[in-house]
Amino acid sequence: MNPEVIRKIRKIGKSIKILYVEDDHKIASQVEKLLLKLFKNIKYVDNGMKGLAEYKLDTYDMVITDIMMPEMDGLMMIKKIKEINEEQLVIVTSAYNDSDKLIKLVDLGVDRFVLKPIDATRFINLISKEVINIYNAKRKIFLEKKQQQKNLEKELIIESLFAPIVIFQRGCVDYANELFVKTFNQKNDANIILGRLFDDELLQGMNNNEVLEHLSQNQTYVYTLSVQTYEKVQYIIKVTQIKNSSKLMCFFLEIDQLNAVKSTRLPENNDLQIDFTTGFLLRNGFRKKISGCKANGIEYNAICFGLKHIDEYIKQFGVSSLQKIYTKFSEYLVDNFSTLLKDEVAELFSFNVNRFVILVHKDFSKEVEESLNDFFQHYSYKNEGFTRNQAMSIDFLAYNIDNHESLDDIISEVDNYLYMLKD
Repeated sequence: MNPEVIRKIRKIGKSIKILYVEDDHKIASQVEKLLLKLFKNIKYVDNGMKGLAEYKLDTYDMVITDIMMPEMDGLMMIKKIKEINEEQLVIVTSAYNDSDKLIKLVDLGVDRFVLKPIDATRFINLISKEVINIYNAKRKIFLEKKQQQKNLEKELIIESLFAPIVIFQRGCVDYANELFVKTFNQKNDANIILGRLFDDELLQGMNNNEVLEHLSQNQTYVYTLSVQTYEKVQYIIKVTQIKNSSKLMCFFLEIDQLNAVKSTRLPENNDLQIDFTTGFLLRNGFRKKISGCKANGIEYNAICFGLKHIDEYIKQFGVSSLQKIYTKFSEYLVDNFSTLLKDEVAELFSFNVNRFVILVHKDFSKEVEESLNDFFQHYSYKNEGFTRNQAMSIDFLAYNIDNHESLDDIISEVDNYLYMLKD
């Protein structure tokens, strides 16, 4: 198999869960070793009764099973599994090429059959193709949800074409409407630096999150901005948070046009749920997100984490550098989890000083945990004027959220996990 394909399967395999049922322990040992080369999350049991019991306790992307087994054979186990989830992917391994059994397997919705003795190359190729199909199906669902959210945002923009509008997420531009691009002579990309539009030198020296925090606290203040024609134009800037999102929308209302649009109702949000040091959602945003997940039956895990060795940062860079350190840390986190954040299978939250949570779809939880373990190998902090780097090591604890728990119990448990972290 192509090495690039193997790397891809291993990466995808971190989030794939396999239930393997086989009563012949010698064969099971060989197949399990084969699977562990690509996958980490494999549950092995030695008969159909145990297999069904395990399936009822958890969800699996793939079930691999023998047919002839004690207590409950593979056919009966598959029938029971399909009654729970008729879409479940099942791959059957058997030494018997019995036409009657093959017909029963087809009737049960099983279309993958591997004859024993198992050919390792063919077996892995088959499994790999199915895993890629599973991953693509999951990704398609997430991208469809993401597109639905974008469509809602664009509807807001279309309804508000009287003003330049720009949407930020974690300090980067997510979208700018055409009027914003033309008015301020900008490109519609993530590299817009908001402070450069202002006449105020204080704002010019701020990063996007700092400017957004200032604007959110001064929503009636009149600002002077430079427009495409090099004129100086006065604006009132309204900042509002998009519902159930870490995105902030800025409306630029030109003073001379306010009378013409004064009857138009703007979105209002006096309780922004954003930590402007990091650009992450706050505790109340986490509460709303979990509430939505519970209502929709979406299963997420909360991985609670914080920077280790804070005392070393203070010794090297001083207490006054902590805000810069957390700002840089947040930038690194966004960079490290860019794909998951973009696909909206994960969201970052700031609960307190050096206490963060990444809420991640349970299928990607292992991938996040491994990435946090290796974080220090890729990211470090260096203050201006200092020669030494401080590696950014992370202490974390993973909390498997039970959607049957109450919202208050979930928040309380997250707080407990955050309290147990080491600084």
